[in-house]
Amino acid sequence: MSRSIKSKLFISITALLAFFVIILCVLNSFYLQQYYVEKKKNILIKNAKELTNIYKGNPQEIIDELDRRAKITGSTIDIRDSNGKILFTSSRRLPNENNITENNSKSNNVPSPIDFNPNNEKFKKRIEEIYKEGEYTFETRRDVQLKIDLLTLVTKLSNGDILSIKVPLISIKESVNIANRFIIITGIVIIILGSIWAYWFSKKFTKPILEVNNIATNMAKFDFTEECKINGEDELESIVINVNGKEKELKINGMFISIGQIPQNEFVKTLIDLNEG
Repeated sequence: MSRSIKSKLFISITALLAFFVIILCVLNSFYLQQYYVEKKKNILIKNAKELTNIYKGNPQEIIDELDRRAKITGSTIDIRDSNGKILFTSSRRLPNENNITENNSKSNNVPSPIDFNPNNEKFKKRIEEIYKEGEYTFETRRDVQLKIDLLTLVTKLSNGDILSIKVPLISIKESVNIANRFIIITGIVIIILGSIWAYWFSKKFTKPILEVNNIATNMAKFDFTEECKINGEDELESIVINVNGKEKELKINGMFISIGQIPQNEFVKTLIDLNEG
């Protein structure tokens, strides 16, 4: 019985720890990337607002701030005029991208790059209808040369220029993978340490129960030589008090039963000792 109580308690605590670690890993696998993307969007919007406030139509006046923002956010910042001409880019090469959101394609047959020609109807529609001042449009673009997907924020500036801030989605996915690996390693450590604690706790928790059980077993055999010595302020203390009282009572009753077998003066002495104890 003692082995069963201890093992059940140990297994239950360890299983509970493992359950929560597994649930955490599953939730991270399904939702952590979405969380990262939403947080990254908020960061891009914040930086876009601050750049919009200081932009006066000439990127060269705030070129240091544009480069600083690009470094801080790990992004590439482009500014085009309403005719699609590049006014500024934080990249060392001109962008060559297509819009995955628009083409709804991630196949190897990559759609044509975005045509920023003002005579292009799609570009004109974006400039006039989709990109609006004070509003932030998110697109998924693909760098044609590097073949990587980009989370792109696009907004229209006060003078009609177009600001785009682009972050590689692969960096977000890599951050999620690193976080997941860290959580798995941490979870394993927690399970190991939790198992050690569960073993110690189950052993300590069942020890007074086993002691009471042993006393009760000895009492059934009319062996009253041992007494429970458990200190505490919980239900176990009440049990110990009751067991010790019952043991004393059974000891006296046992002596009455066998009174003819012992000298009377020894029986009286035993009673006095019991009362004093």
